Amino acid sequence: MAARAAWVIAIIACLIAPAWQASATTVQDLVNQVSQTSYTSYITDSLYTHAGDNKGPGGAQHDACARSILLTMRQFGLTTYYDPFTYSGYNCKNVVGILPGVTRPDDIYIISGHYESKSNPGADDDASGVAAILEAARIMSKYHFEATIIFIAFDIEEEGMIGSTHYANAHKNDNILGMISIDMICYDTGDRFHANLWGADPLTTSLKSSLTSALVTYGGLTMNDSGAGGNYSDHNPFENVGKPGVMLTEWPKNYSMHTANDNVDIPGYMDYEFGTRTTRGVVAYLATAAGLIP
Repeated sequence: MAARAAWVIAIIACLIAPAWQASATTVQDLVNQVSQTSYTSYITDSLYTHAGDNKGPGGAQHDACARSILLTMRQFGLTTYYDPFTYSGYNCKNVVGILPGVTRPDDIYIISGHYESKSNPGADDDASGVAAILEAARIMSKYHFEATIIFIAFDIEEEGMIGSTHYANAHKNDNILGMISIDMICYDTGDRFHANLWGADPLTTSLKSSLTSALVTYGGLTMNDSGAGGNYSDHNPFENVGKPGVMLTEWPKNYSMHTANDNVDIPGYMDYEFGTRTTRGVVAYLATAAGLIP
């Protein structure tokens, strides 16, 4: 009788499941859905990365970019909202999308990029990271996970991680088990498919190890661990409130960052395959850490 009841409940669950819900048996099933075409399209079509665009505070494309990200996340069915704050007289906003966990929703994993730029198009710095969180959200929103996954596009990173500091301080009591700041992953610095992790040890030792393994196994990347320090991105405010946070970035550096040349109109400038491979590794890490429910 109990077996029959369980069978009936399972059938009812299938019938009332949302139309977008998909099934996956393995992490590899999710990784296989990461699309270079989709990843590239976010950067070139949705994130205002063409010559002359300005996503700095008060820039002509700043608010439009935030709205584009919000609507894209909402399209995926995430619980999506603006997280507002002020900076130097400007009304600013982080863009947050939440995929609630099923069995341990208070356990939280965060991936982020920053959509604001240094008053330039910001194609690599950091539309490349925002595109990664959008592509990850597109895929992962179709599945269930044990823990909660939060996708954040931060504002005002370039002026001292203002947006991420605002968010981290507001959520310092949350059980954040891992925070990944994806900041510049789409430029070949001469050692292609070589990425770098920054984060304070020993706080991030486990996070770095698991993320490195996923990036190598599922993304085919070569990884470098820069050890402690590196307060150069949105992971740092989370470390400051006692949460494990890392920055995932190119190795070693793109010298077109913070210039008008950081745009998608320069032939051969953006390495979209690099960004796609990195996104595959991040999706694999999140699906494993957050507990994919087959």
